[in-house]
Amino acid sequence: MTYSADFRKLALDKLTAGMKIKQVAVEMNIDVSTIYKWKNHQPVSKNKRKPFFHKIDPELLKQDVEQYPDDYQSESAARFGCCQQRIGQMLKQLKLSRKKKR
Repeated sequence: MTYSADFRKLALDKLTAGMKIKQVAVEMNIDVSTIYKWKNHQPVSKNKRKPFFHKIDPELLKQDVEQYPDDYQSESAARFGCCQQRIGQMLKQLKLSRKKKR
């Protein structure tokens, strides 16, 4: 069930006035967990996601693998500022997905 913004504001105002959450819940006939959710709600910003690189220079990745052959993909991802899955995709495209003994 969706409550109106005015109803939510009224409940939160009662909390700031000093009433306990359980008292507000009983008085307004709503669940305690709903009030906790309203109380702890953080406004969502439009730019919530962190930007990351969509493209990785293949030459730089080859150099990175040569320089750090025993590193995990997550460590390479931290150096490139991207996610581990993207490093794995690029290594597969470059046919460097497995360690090879030479």
